[in-house]
Amino acid sequence: SSEAYGLGEDGQQIVRETLANYAWYGEDDFTGGTHPVGKDGKNRANAFGFYDMHGSVCEWCSDWYGEGYYQSCKGTEGASVENPRGSDAGESRMLRGGSWLNESAACRSAFRGYGHPTERIGLVGFRIVAPVAP
Repeated sequence: SSEAYGLGEDGQQIVRETLANYAWYGEDDFTGGTHPVGKDGKNRANAFGFYDMHGSVCEWCSDWYGEGYYQSCKGTEGASVENPRGSDAGESRMLRGGSWLNESAACRSAFRGYGHPTERIGLVGFRIVAPVAP
């Protein structure tokens, strides 16, 4: 999806009241922790049939954090490079998305943060990724 929240809807239509139907985040139902995911929870499936793709936990990424890396990898005429890989080395790994502690704006799939990979953080998890078969 190219929308900010990947709900298959016009990103301009997504406001806190709408996002609250699809995600767990700090402004919504702050209970100080993660929530069960899937169709038995309170949230609705997005337009692609997936549940709870925003909030709950941030996801670790394989990219190393590099200060200014994403600003420096712009393509021609300021366009973003597709699927940038991040720095080759570093002390911190990238985090994507927001968690149960964050405000709604941080729950976008493109939201970036970073953390030290040896830290145990109760608001960070991982995303399972599989290639799409041709």
